[in-house]
Amino acid sequence: MAHDADADDHPERNAIDHEAVIALLSDPATHDGEPVARVDTHISHIFLAGDRAYKLKRPIRTNFLDFRTPERREAACRRELEVNRALAGTLYLDVLPIVRREGALRLGGQGEAVDWVVAMRRFDRERELDRVADRGELDVAKAEALADAVAEMHCAAPRTPRHGGAAKVLATIRQIAGAIEAAPGAAPAADRVEAWREAAEERLSPSARQLESRRRHGHVRRCHGDLHLGNIVLLDGRPTPFDALEFDEEMASTDVLYDIAFVLMDLRERGLVAEANAFLGRYLSVTRDFSGLGLLPLFVSMRAAVRALVAASRQTPEPGAPDADARLDFALEALRQRPAPELIAIGGLSGSGKSTVARRAAPRIGPGAGAVVLRSDLTRKRMFGVSPEGRLPEAAYRSGVVAAVYERLRRDAGRALRAGRPVILDATFLAAEEREAARRLAASAGVPFHGLWLACDPDEMRRRVAARRNDASDADLTVLERQLAEAEEPADWTRIRSEGPVDAAVASTLEAVEAG
Repeated sequence: MAHDADADDHPERNAIDHEAVIALLSDPATHDGEPVARVDTHISHIFLAGDRAYKLKRPIRTNFLDFRTPERREAACRRELEVNRALAGTLYLDVLPIVRREGALRLGGQGEAVDWVVAMRRFDRERELDRVADRGELDVAKAEALADAVAEMHCAAPRTPRHGGAAKVLATIRQIAGAIEAAPGAAPAADRVEAWREAAEERLSPSARQLESRRRHGHVRRCHGDLHLGNIVLLDGRPTPFDALEFDEEMASTDVLYDIAFVLMDLRERGLVAEANAFLGRYLSVTRDFSGLGLLPLFVSMRAAVRALVAASRQTPEPGAPDADARLDFALEALRQRPAPELIAIGGLSGSGKSTVARRAAPRIGPGAGAVVLRSDLTRKRMFGVSPEGRLPEAAYRSGVVAAVYERLRRDAGRALRAGRPVILDATFLAAEEREAARRLAASAGVPFHGLWLACDPDEMRRRVAARRNDASDADLTVLERQLAEAEEPADWTRIRSEGPVDAAVASTLEAVEAG
């Protein structure tokens, strides 16, 4: 294009224009006297003034984008507005021109457009989830709320089967490795880059057929593309993804599990394994994408390598952040993790503490994000299209529905086991046939089985059930009294006392699993 050539031929003029635009947006007079704060990223400058934020694209070309001309920057701005309004509609406001009028640059209005900005509603950056996590305020509840938001985003995202697949993953691995090697701060990590590339390609090889199948069957979608914790903010208390990748449809069109791998990597790197486990479990309760779980070690490793690239690309290290060497160590460790599949059934009466014990034990069973927890109460709510905290009518607990819930639990557990992950089934398991069906599932999958029964003092169970609020279980005191009158404790399952401190019950559970 002629304009591209012109951009190449006149870099000095383009630099002057860009600096003039920066000066305009940095001037409080442009914003009715409001003080201006500036945030620089590798591809943009963001100007914060009053209740607004303005994002200006840098006039640069890299191996994955070309923003050298105003036309291309305008197109990128408009695409950013389009894709992000679907995620955070109240946050993204408009695309505004930087115009030359009466010999001066102005923000918006009539005149010759020399550049473009995305106008956004300003938010408190302390609510970005990376900062929330660093303050120790990202808990399990927020992780589950984030999973709901991401699952909703992925379910609504258009399928893009022309992208993705094994060839795309291989090309991405090599692109990341090559970019790290070319980065200015890569020298100390040079040996690890090649080791990571070889290990990643080795891990990819047996998954090629599965990746192709996932591409054909709708698991490759137009995703966020850059879903790390710094690109998620609490808006009105709800985790809201923003700043979705806009400049390359192929990069943004990826396997949905590769999209969530950035969140999992961010959480695990911070030691938030319980939150990572809760995020993944809640996401899977919506998408039921259990068959793809074996891909997560590779995908998490690739996201860690992207972080290594960012670290290696900095001229000066970011204070307090891991360097490229440490990021690559994390990426290599993720590839080495090979969880051993096993099936753990945790049963007991309502209020015995099954869900609490399962949630606390799961992150400590197997590497990575731990064991997958499948909870009957949550499965039933999803089957009826009700939110986990919503209530179901009594008809949802008839024997035919109960049988369907257990069948679905076993089907999902089988997929997760075949993907190589340990699984916890969290259900009452009051019927002998349901306990036997769980044992048969483990036998058919060729994995160890652990049947654990939580035995609790009846008065403590009554107290817990009466105190429940906003829980996925609908069991009330009437249900519990019926269970107490009719249920029999299985003689062939390991008995775990659970009326005392939760930590003691969790420790006993882990000991029983370890003992086999």
